[in-house]
Amino acid sequence: MDAGEYGEDESPYRLSLPRLTRAADGPDATRPTARCEAAANLALQITCIRAFFPPKLIMVDLAEWVRTRAQRVKNPYQRTPDRETYHNNADNVERQLQEDGHKIWGWVIYRCTYENDREWEEFMARLRFYIRDTLEFDNGVDMLGSLDYHVFEDRTLFDNAHPSTIRDHFEEWTGTAPLREQGIEARQVERSQRYNFCLHVDQAAL
Repeated sequence: MDAGEYGEDESPYRLSLPRLTRAADGPDATRPTARCEAAANLALQITCIRAFFPPKLIMVDLAEWVRTRAQRVKNPYQRTPDRETYHNNADNVERQLQEDGHKIWGWVIYRCTYENDREWEEFMARLRFYIRDTLEFDNGVDMLGSLDYHVFEDRTLFDNAHPSTIRDHFEEWTGTAPLREQGIEARQVERSQRYNFCLHVDQAAL
């Protein structure tokens, strides 16, 4: 078989491919099908990968990289010494508490629906679960001791309350809450999430 059996625009590297075709392909059975070409190209790619990156070498290097990862961490912390402290949620919360001089942390939550107590309890249970799950992942369960869920729950004041109503109440509450909770003036909590954001939970949120 010579290259003349193929078109002038076809590569001579395809000369070995016809043996992969089926006899049922008809009179042009000697010409490689698209499927055979794809299979051969894939085989060639795999061969190249194996040639440049021996599987055993890859596994050894990966295992060594994982084993020595902690040695390459620039800012480790005792909770997760194999990770940067800034990638640890518990570390970040603790660091912010220290910088702000705060004792407690956590969201301020407004219950603005009273149609179903069971759904509300499930919402709070999910919130507690995910916060604890995150802290456990970061080896920071110790931060649960300073976690405080401040929930405003008053049907008369907040049932179906508009976000603007909640905003006004929240702004009034943050005027005195820092001194009452943290022992510091309100003007000293500009960066604190607790006194800048709150959760407005209505029926759609549940």
